[in-house]
Amino acid sequence: MFGLLLASLALPTAEAFCGTYVGGVGSEFYNSYSQLAVVRDTNSTTLTIVNDVEGNFDTFALVIPVPEVIPEDNVKVLEPELFDRLDAYSQPRLVSYTCEDFAERNDTGWAFDSSTDAPEAGGGEDVNVEALYIVGEFEIVILSATQSNTLFTWLNDNGYQVPGQSQNLLQEYIDGGSYFLAAKVSAEANIASGDTLSPLQFAYTADAFQIPIRIGTLNAKEAQDLVIYAVSPYQNGRMGIANSVYKEFSIEDECMWDAVDGQSFGEYYAEQFTDAYEETENGAWTVEYAWGGGGCDPCSGTPPDGSDLVALGLNQEYVHYSDYFFTRLHARYTPAQATEELMLYSSNITDQEQYRFIEYQYELEDRFPICGVGMADNPGSCDETQGEPSSEPSSEENDTGAVSVNTNAGCGGCSSSNGNNGFEAGLLLLGLLGFTRRHSR
Repeated sequence: MFGLLLASLALPTAEAFCGTYVGGVGSEFYNSYSQLAVVRDTNSTTLTIVNDVEGNFDTFALVIPVPEVIPEDNVKVLEPELFDRLDAYSQPRLVSYTCEDFAERNDTGWAFDSSTDAPEAGGGEDVNVEALYIVGEFEIVILSATQSNTLFTWLNDNGYQVPGQSQNLLQEYIDGGSYFLAAKVSAEANIASGDTLSPLQFAYTADAFQIPIRIGTLNAKEAQDLVIYAVSPYQNGRMGIANSVYKEFSIEDECMWDAVDGQSFGEYYAEQFTDAYEETENGAWTVEYAWGGGGCDPCSGTPPDGSDLVALGLNQEYVHYSDYFFTRLHARYTPAQATEELMLYSSNITDQEQYRFIEYQYELEDRFPICGVGMADNPGSCDETQGEPSSEPSSEENDTGAVSVNTNAGCGGCSSSNGNNGFEAGLLLLGLLGFTRRHSR
């Protein structure tokens, strides 16, 4: 049993300021970057995996331990563009505020009142082929096995190419009672090199709520980034990772950022993420976004609509009442650090959280700290009558490069943003999931 709860956090206001979304963090700043979506309701799970493999699909194989024989009706393919929207909507964001955005407000902090924003309730002899079907461009089999060596031989003989070092882990899953879903690209699908594979979705029932990551690291030579888009009924709140071996960390945000030596915002955030991850000295994770009912302040992309949520597996009832909670988890680990499968849990915490950074403005220094510096010694203020600073910024500010004033004003609501796929070519998503189920042989 894992009884971890997320601590209360300082959170953004539910009342939206009239600010403008400037930019977000793209996946091009990471090495091996994978995405999946999970919808959890009681013991039912719907999971969708993005297959970001490029090149020759003849060598593509996806082998996933599953808790039961999954019928064909529970396996689907989705449009890749859905994940572009999820990524754009939930990514860490840079926003621009001007004095006009705060003209009639006396508060300078960010206190969230969840009570005002909560939605209204509303083969071989040791390998058996249990099921065989084609879904979208994928040829899929559900297998049971008693020995990993015969399972390994069957998979490779039948075009599901898997690395030899996977056998020990495959045996662990077999001993735990798992079946195996194996997928490859069908020759009849006419998928050409350079095409994008559809995200593969399957639904199952299991008490265990986990994402095994160990097999997926077998061929990795460096740290891997996994982004999880988790959707659940609103009362379940945001999701987290329960394993104590994987440390949760946070990054300084709600501060003013200014480019230094031409550094982009994406490069800045990736650097902050890496620094925080390395301080944990182990695999680690953070909540990059958590919001109920599809809200955002400001929006970095179009929130998922009802059809998106139903496609991901959310019950139509929760969609109708906007009674759902969306969490973006970002985990990083090396093969040596991936000693345990990721155990997910629902926290029942419905406070909102996002990584938001403010484009540097001199006149907002009395409202926001400067990233990496803190509050300015002689801050500028919107109360000053002149448009130019009344004094030179402090030397501490000069050290950060936070001296330029961006005059981009504007009042924006939700603005669309195209996601960036930027994935590492040829990433083998092998054994991304694993679950245990007791059954007799």
